[in-house]
Amino acid sequence: MGIERRGARLTRRIDRRGAIPKMRRFNSTADVIAALQEEIRKQLDGAQTKIDKAWYWGMVGTVEASAAHAAQRTIDTLDQQLPVEEFISKAYAALTELACRFRNDPTDEDGYGLGTVYDVQRVLRFEE
Repeated sequence: MGIERRGARLTRRIDRRGAIPKMRRFNSTADVIAALQEEIRKQLDGAQTKIDKAWYWGMVGTVEASAAHAAQRTIDTLDQQLPVEEFISKAYAALTELACRFRNDPTDEDGYGLGTVYDVQRVLRFEE
């Protein structure tokens, strides 16, 4: 944490790198799964739009669709009978691992697949 000068005011700058994110509250594991599936559906819709305009986007839509399907498979492998907090924790960790795989994937050199995984993972975080 540091202090930055902006105009006539001093503002506090908080460095959040490496910090454990706050997780959103859900009433049940089914609610978590529904929210994740809704985001995956949105990502697939966006990917399909890019696939339809491949003359402009190239392979971006295919990479995003691949990432969205990988996120769905990742969520499907988790035990849906877990308590909600434990399910969120395991889903977040599994999606973080998936993001690392996309970060190191040479076919996703522009990071569109990685961004797709992060968008799905963001559903679990509480954004301030």
